[in-house]
Amino acid sequence: MKTNDRWLILSHAFNMDGRAASQTITDKIPFLLESDINPIIVSACTGKKDSQLIHYQVLPLGGAGLKFDLRHYLRGQLGKGILYKISITLLSLALAPLIIFEKIIFGLQSQASWAVTAYITSLYLIHKYKINLIYSTGGAYSAHLAGLWLKKTTGLNWITEIHDPLVKPEQPLKSRDDKFQHKLEKAICTNSDLIWWFTDGALISAKNRNPQLKNKGHCIIPGSTPPMVHQEYVKSDKITYAHFGSLSKTRSLDTFLKSLAIYLNQYPDKKNIIEVHVYGSNLDSSSNEIVKHEQLKGNIHLHGRLEYDPIRKLSGREQVLLRMQAADFLLLAHGQIPDCAEYIPSKVYEYFWAKRPIFGMTHKNSQLDSLILERNGYIAETTDIQKIINNIERSVNDWETNNITTTTCLKPIGVDTATHIIIEKAKGLTNEN
Repeated sequence: MKTNDRWLILSHAFNMDGRAASQTITDKIPFLLESDINPIIVSACTGKKDSQLIHYQVLPLGGAGLKFDLRHYLRGQLGKGILYKISITLLSLALAPLIIFEKIIFGLQSQASWAVTAYITSLYLIHKYKINLIYSTGGAYSAHLAGLWLKKTTGLNWITEIHDPLVKPEQPLKSRDDKFQHKLEKAICTNSDLIWWFTDGALISAKNRNPQLKNKGHCIIPGSTPPMVHQEYVKSDKITYAHFGSLSKTRSLDTFLKSLAIYLNQYPDKKNIIEVHVYGSNLDSSSNEIVKHEQLKGNIHLHGRLEYDPIRKLSGREQVLLRMQAADFLLLAHGQIPDCAEYIPSKVYEYFWAKRPIFGMTHKNSQLDSLILERNGYIAETTDIQKIINNIERSVNDWETNNITTTTCLKPIGVDTATHIIIEKAKGLTNEN
């Protein structure tokens, strides 16, 4: 590989504070620079513009994409106050006809039209900076769509990082967007020079659908960077279970809360010492119903999304990392849909760096189970209420007897490892040409 290689990186969510799709690529940047690779970024305007890199932020063409991107941009500029709400209302009204037209004619996800402007901008950058490799990452599949067009136009080496599988396991292709993603996956597996997924399950499924993938496909665990802030864990007089990230109908805390209610009915003296803290999301509807019905309101603490703290000068991500390190147990709600077999939440790798035991409720993913159990965590199938109750009882007993074994038994998985694997494989591609 030549010194000072220039890589074009297509990432819709680049530099979005707290977004997994952003962290996965932004955390790699220092290691790319250390290897004499100059990244040139094309992203949406949803994140902060990087002043240290060549970074172009472009808007999508479609109404749905414009609404999504400008909503995040305006919130960053105006905050969440009345001016922001008025601006969003006016924006929604102005874009409504375009959004309806786009949905009727194309029927693709909102960020799809970003591929068009990303492609046009990238053609200019490839010529200007003599770029020799295209790297699409997502997140939103629009980055891969732009990468595909650039590969066909320029013939440059194209490497592809697929976060969530484009084709969902055991799910029929009903919508136009589902069918489009199926075709896009086939095109990626045919045209990309190097492709990787984040789990063994996702790679195996992709190979079964796309035999042309052959040895171009890999599983590369993304890992996470060491936390930029640190505090020592101090045991308090309350047992803290903490969940970080979004909750929904398909990723719910309902079975944990149902199990907790049963446990507390058996051991009512524990009700005053157990707290469940939720960061980054409100409770999903199913969990809310359980909290009301089982009278758990006093045990649940909702913190929402942590934004930049101007007083302590801490980003949302830094605050999250500190809260992780302070928790007794880190809750992992994996879900119970077929996708789980091919998906590992990115926050798992941050959990490992927090060095607190993970309380996992997982579904049909032996790779994830092994990662957690190797680090002395607690694992139960998402729907196995009795096993979750047993794990609650076990974790409470471990806390009371100071028998909590943290994850220091194994080194956390760093993003440096993943980046160096990618660089070496890309180096092989360059040497072949």
